[in-house]
Amino acid sequence: MAGQSGQGRALLFARYGLPALLVLAGIVSLFVVRGEKLEISLGLVAAAVAVLSLNVFYRIGLAGDTERDSEEASRDYYEEHGEWPPEAARPEGRQWTLPEGIATPESTAADRSRERSDG
Repeated sequence: MAGQSGQGRALLFARYGLPALLVLAGIVSLFVVRGEKLEISLGLVAAAVAVLSLNVFYRIGLAGDTERDSEEASRDYYEEHGEWPPEAARPEGRQWTLPEGIATPESTAADRSRERSDG
């Protein structure tokens, strides 16, 4: 990964590399100990799931912090201006752009009504 700092690489390893290694170790130990010590394999896989879960919960927590910061900025704007900040304009519904020649129920109905009026 060109241009990525050592800290970024370590973070990626902690998020994804460590759980992958734990799962791999669990699979290898499953075949090495052959059945009688199944707890070792399951423990390693469970540790991988725990590390992944911690990463997910941490990211959810960060998203909540971002939302709180946005709400605090809105409240500061309200205190300063006496009104809530304007919301970002959202398009009404989805705007689809279809390639030329694709038939939709609406275009088919329009074609039929044109044929009736012409004929």
